[in-house]
Parts: sequence; C-alpha cells; structure tokens
Amino acid sequence: SSGGFVESIVEDLATSMMKFHPRGMRIGIIYEKLASGLAPDSIRSFRDQQYRWSKGAFELFPKYLKTFGKLTWSQRFDYLATIVWYLIGITTIFSLIFPFLNSIGIFFLYYNSLIEYLIIVVGLTLMQYFLYSVPLFIVTKSFRKTAKAQATGLVVIKMYTKALIDTILGINSRYKVTDKINYKSKILRTIIRTRDILLLALLNILAIIFSLIYNVRGRYIVIGWSIYNLLWIIAGVYSIYKDAWRNGNKYMFEIEFYGSNENEATELLYTYRNGYNVEFIDCSGNRYKCKIIDLTLRKNTNYNGTMILRET
Repeated sequence: SSGGFVESIVEDLATSMMKFHPRGMRIGIIYEKLASGLAPDSIRSFRDQQYRWSKGAFELFPKYLKTFGKLTWSQRFDYLATIVWYLIGITTIFSLIFPFLNSIGIFFLYYNSLIEYLIIVVGLTLMQYFLYSVPLFIVTKSFRKTAKAQATGLVVIKMYTKALIDTILGINSRYKVTDKINYKSKILRTIIRTRDILLLALLNILAIIFSLIYNVRGRYIVIGWSIYNLLWIIAGVYSIYKDAWRNGNKYMFEIEFYGSNENEATELLYTYRNGYNVEFIDCSGNRYKCKIIDLTLRKNTNYNGTMILRET
C-alpha cells in the first residue's frame, strides 16, 4: 500500500513524483472504465482548469529538485518536461509581441544576413512547432485536430503566464473547480474573454503598418513574422467563435439509461441516436447518464430537461 495522495493542486503528478517513483514503484494503467468526468465546457472553465494545472506544476518545481536524486534519468526528464512545458505561455506571448517591439525600435534580435536569420529563428520556430505537434498528432491521429488544438491553445497562454508570475510572487488564488454544467458561451461573452488575443492581433497589425510606413530595420522579416502570428490567431479565434456559436445555440437534454450492463445501455442509446450527437457524461453502477445534443437546431432554442427511460 502506498498510502494517500500528496496534498497538491496536481495531486496525481505530485504523488507519483514524490511518493511512488522515489520508492522504485511502477505505475500501471487500468484500462477498465472506473469513473467518467466532464471536460471544461466553456472558455472560462477551460482557463480556470489550465491555470490550476500550470500553477500546481510550477509550485512542484522545488520539490522536484529535492527528489531529483531518487529518480531515474528518464523520470527526471519526464517530470522536468511536464513542469517547464507550461512556460510556453510566456514564450508565445514574447513571440506574438516581438514584431511590434521591433517596429517601434526595440530590438532583441540581431543578425548579419537573411541566411543567418533563417537558420536561427526559422529553424528554432520549426523545431518548436514539430516538437509540440508530433505528440498531439500521436494522440489525435488527425492533422485537423492537431492544428485546432495548437490554435485554441492561444486562449490559455495568459493563464500559464499568470500562474508563473503568481508562483514566483507567492500569490495564492482562490481554488476554482472546473464547471460540470453546460455553460452558454455567447458571442459577446466570448469576445470579452478573448480580448487579450484580440489585443495581440492588433499589435501585429500595427507592426505591419509601422513597417510599411517607416524604414524599420528588417521590415520584411517583421512583416513576415506578423503575418505568421496573425494566421495562428485567426485560426484560433475562428475555432473558438465557431464552437461558442454552436454551444450557445443548441438543443440539449439528458437521458438516463438503466440497464444490466454498459453494452445494453449503449444499444438502447443508439436506438435514440438518429440525428443526435451522443456523449456519455456519467456511468456508475447500472446507471448510464448521457448528454444528447440535437445538432440540427440552432437559433431560438433553449431547452434543458431530463427524460428517464427504464428498461422493461
């Protein structure tokens, strides 16, 4: 017996790093479905979740240093990679504001030729892209889903950065549990919550304008970098707003199925699936609760209810 979990925001990561692996224990995977949870259903809850995870990871770093000697080299690398991955927030923000800073005369990058620039900057950018996208593609097995995940990741870069700053300054934020209800992300509310992304887009547009009007050093590189940033921002905003429109105007109700086993409940579920998108949201015992979303209805529909089907 290994005892209880280590008290932490990221208790699973902390427990394995501080308790299981230092003792030489192996962690296995149980493929049986033991519990079902809900993913964040709104931009607000998604940001809250990612802030919680990133802050918990940053706070774990001093403890990682203490247990470093008790871990294998592969474990050391895995845990360090997990923690520092959240630095992608602040590095992405720097990448997005870099063209604007150059356009107003604040230079961080010096190069002697276009070839040198291509080797250093473009090479590092492509390496970062592939290192980030390959693991995602392995999980999603889809180029479209991989690109969408990268684009919508712009939503949380602010939260990763805030978590880093809060950890350094020792600021404790109020704990927020991920919403377990369908939160209606209307377009206006979505605009308000993505205003930081829109601000970054504006800075890149200004960088292009300033580079065209004034004789900015390396103007074509600044313009190219700004266009590259804007393409990712447009992809992310499109994906976010598209999902917000669908989630804000959909017909949804829940059905609870009672069967002797999951296969039986699933078969009963498919009987009522025609024209619907079905998702399991809770399975416990012989009770199977499913969320049914009618994708054919869009406007002027706001219905939530529960229908109980009992097997005879």
